[in-house]
Amino acid sequence: MSSVENQSYSDSEVYSPTQTTSSSDTSFSDGTDLLMNRRTSSSELIETDSISLSSRESSFLDEDNPKADLQELISLLKKAAFAGESMASLRLGQIYQNMDGADRSDIYALFWFQHAMRINPELRYEYRDVCTKIRRQIADRMCNGIDSFQSYLDLAKQKIPIGRYLVGLSYEMGLFEGVQVNSKKAFSCYKKLGHALKEADLFFDLGRRYLKGIGCKQSVRKAISCFKEAENLKHESARVELGLIYYQKGNYTRAIGYLGTEVDKEDSRVPFTIAEMYYAGLGFPKDYGKAMVYYENAAHADHVESQVILGRMYAGEFGAKEDFTRAFFWFTKAAEQFDIVAQYKLAVLFYNGQGVKQSFSEAFRLLFSLAKQINVVGKKDLAAIDFEIKSSVEFVLGRMYFEGKGVRQSQDEGIKWLAQASAKGNRSAQSYARKKGMA
Repeated sequence: MSSVENQSYSDSEVYSPTQTTSSSDTSFSDGTDLLMNRRTSSSELIETDSISLSSRESSFLDEDNPKADLQELISLLKKAAFAGESMASLRLGQIYQNMDGADRSDIYALFWFQHAMRINPELRYEYRDVCTKIRRQIADRMCNGIDSFQSYLDLAKQKIPIGRYLVGLSYEMGLFEGVQVNSKKAFSCYKKLGHALKEADLFFDLGRRYLKGIGCKQSVRKAISCFKEAENLKHESARVELGLIYYQKGNYTRAIGYLGTEVDKEDSRVPFTIAEMYYAGLGFPKDYGKAMVYYENAAHADHVESQVILGRMYAGEFGAKEDFTRAFFWFTKAAEQFDIVAQYKLAVLFYNGQGVKQSFSEAFRLLFSLAKQINVVGKKDLAAIDFEIKSSVEFVLGRMYFEGKGVRQSQDEGIKWLAQASAKGNRSAQSYARKKGMA
């Protein structure tokens, strides 16, 4: 069998989760830090979220007890929304929008639509008008039909919650001419509203803002305080956030205390983080078997990093026993979520015929598509793409053009791709180019 690895190229040489981007350093470390960025575009998030949510929502469509089912559905959607699923936020906005025109329903409708647009800015083009319609309905009901910043200020001065929220929203989004975007003033309004209403979701949102420094000075201490307040108000995701914060701070005992009670709460970040701790011996004795169990739990809940890690483990990386059939399964799952590493690894499996029938044409299709995907992502996203992955894609494409594997042979195209990979310091590409007399 013709193998990529056996012909001056090792797949493991190209990328490991603990490597730096230095092209001269291709050795493995002990693999204690397996965290990888989710490489997903905003438009792709819409599609994957809607597919995932539609299947979960169906379990709450019992018409015999619609109120109970609605609360269950809202709880499900909130977990997904706070985990970063934009479609879950949109569904919450729609649910609250269709409730009776109570003050808090309006706040939550706007809150969740805005939350969705923060996750995925592309949604602003479609849902900005929806938010405008809600605001105008509020103005008709409470401001004599006058939808203006001054009307919102008048409501806020009367300590009417929706007024405070709309003033904050005006500052955050720059809704009116003459009102400049001012994230600090927006944060101040949201903070006052949270303390006035004692609503768990508002405190949770404040905690997130403190963590990221949105409209305020970044403060982990104040974030923890807000999340603890949200926990006291029975927010279902607060303990997860607290556990993740303590994990990042290196306080593994507290992290285990919080996360250990949340394993069954359908937040894939929990089993993933526990897997990381078992794998690296952080708070637990090192136990690769238990780490695999928790990675599997997270992966089955569509946690893309876990899917990639499992694929790599089953492909023989990190000293694990090879099982290419399982590696192919998990790389396929992660590739369906548009993960760049998974797409590349999947192409390598097709090239080598490992875990799947060998197909140079499918390997080439995946690699060429991936090369285009990498080249069109925004600059901000490009910085997150591992340098080795990009150069490896270019190297294998160049080689396939040279050898006519999966594509019509073309020395010119081969030279082009190999030159790009070599310029990035890819040693396999440089070695192959020398053999072909290019260097």
